[in-house]
Amino acid sequence: MNLFKKLFRKKREYEPLEESQWEEENEAQETRKSLDVTDRDQRIKYTESCLEQMGEAVNEVKRLQSEYRLVNAYLKDMEEIDALPEYEKSIVEEHARAIYALDADREQFRGRSSHMAESDYRKMERLADEAEEGIRKLEEAEEYQEKIKKDLQRLEGEKHACKYRMDEAQITLLNTRGMVIICMIAAAACVMILLLLEFILEMDARIGYLIMAVAAAAVLTALFLRYKETERELHSASHSYNKVIMLQNKVKIRYVNNTGLLDYLYMKYNTESAATLSDLWAKYQVEKEERKKMQETEKELDFHSERLVRQLKNYQLFDPVIWVHQTGALLDPKEMVEVRHGLILRRQNLRKQIEYNETTAAQAKEELMDLVKTYPRYAEEILDMVSAYEKKYKL
Repeated sequence: MNLFKKLFRKKREYEPLEESQWEEENEAQETRKSLDVTDRDQRIKYTESCLEQMGEAVNEVKRLQSEYRLVNAYLKDMEEIDALPEYEKSIVEEHARAIYALDADREQFRGRSSHMAESDYRKMERLADEAEEGIRKLEEAEEYQEKIKKDLQRLEGEKHACKYRMDEAQITLLNTRGMVIICMIAAAACVMILLLLEFILEMDARIGYLIMAVAAAAVLTALFLRYKETERELHSASHSYNKVIMLQNKVKIRYVNNTGLLDYLYMKYNTESAATLSDLWAKYQVEKEERKKMQETEKELDFHSERLVRQLKNYQLFDPVIWVHQTGALLDPKEMVEVRHGLILRRQNLRKQIEYNETTAAQAKEELMDLVKTYPRYAEEILDMVSAYEKKYKL
């Protein structure tokens, strides 16, 4: 009974993975344990996959470093303002206080229900130069995020299906071997029976031998054909599994990068989604047109704003104009601390993304170097591909 249980194992049920399972593992990388390095096609595709991961990570680092320098410039401006002598700081605060007061007068003059909260208006005013670009970036990133999730879900299903096919093929191979053993045992039993009939009962068993031989040959031939077909299925499933793993690795890198980009953009634009920011931007446009009616107040604001910017330009700030819209920070140290804290959080977020991508690039490079070291006979081919890739994309 135990022999039959070992020879004929039950086939496992197909159980697709839930989306939450691959989301929790989005940073985990597949190893090359199933890679057949001796297969040139697999080797080249695996090398190209590592190079693409490295190139994408390096380009992402360049983009993030540019943003990082911008945030640093704003933080440096704040340090310059904090270090101003008392007399010069009093001049800056005088204009800032006037602007702050005129802003309050403008709100009283408005005397109507506003299209948006003043805090939202101020936020959109600060983001006016980049709001449309920010909305476009957020929409593209959110749309891309949904596509990546669908791709990951599809690839996870395909990987599980390939694994299921491989397991099914291996079980079929074991079952086929079991049937061969049973067939051989049955043939031996038939021979024993025919020998008994021939030598003990003195019967003519030649026809029995012939029938037994034909039947055994037919069964064994059928089992052999089934075995070879299953081997081909196992090889095909294994090849598909490796291909899915390489694609999944690339998509996971994109998922992590795009998630980091979305988190940073949400923090940068202080919004929950592209739709929210777009709605605020539309309201801001209407509000801005209505505020043009307050000409006298605006003239005074322009005067003091010009004087404030002119004064700040004496200190060679990176962006003196932005302080016209942040007079509260110039007058209130607590608000200045909040602005600085927000910039520091942005810088930390950028640094984290830069470190992740640098690590990703280093890991991809280490993987290639390990491949070269482990399989020296393919070293020249792999290094040539690395050199060509670096030259083409100027890495």
